[in-house]
Amino acid sequence: MTSIMTITATAILLFTQHTFAMISSETDQLAKNMGAAQVSEVNFGTSNTSLTDDQKKEINEAVAEARKLGEVEDIKILAWSDKEYPLPKTKHTKADVTLADNRIKEVKKYIKDGLHISSVDSYNMAERPSKLSELFKTSNAKIKKDAVATGAAPSDDDTGFLGLNGHKSKAVIMVFLKK
Repeated sequence: MTSIMTITATAILLFTQHTFAMISSETDQLAKNMGAAQVSEVNFGTSNTSLTDDQKKEINEAVAEARKLGEVEDIKILAWSDKEYPLPKTKHTKADVTLADNRIKEVKKYIKDGLHISSVDSYNMAERPSKLSELFKTSNAKIKKDAVATGAAPSDDDTGFLGLNGHKSKAVIMVFLKK
């Protein structure tokens, strides 16, 4: 029994250290529903906001693949804090919102400065859309609603076996082409 637990723990450790190249089926479905040409996920370490060279490479590859299909029009970034998407009628702390904002800033800066793409929209997944945003069906409300519907923005209750379907500490980068 101990050896099975050791093997499982080792496999989980390896999986969590190298998931930047993996795209969850929920994120993939969200990207397809929204019409994205390419999608990438990057994992941040706890409280970390810096992009590693491997994460930059992953973003580069997604943009390069999209550019093979056409001209990039827009990139959308969804970024989480170190917690899952908040449940209805709940809020994350100001520190969580700031952490997700700082991750957005880091990814956005890299995309604008490093990849020379000027149109970048961002969505902080540490906060739910306001009632007014939901009423007027803003892009913020729509994307977050779609993310919840596809399972790409699970709450702590919906992260699956060992939390492997969770998105905390992640940023999702979706690349859209001109039509």
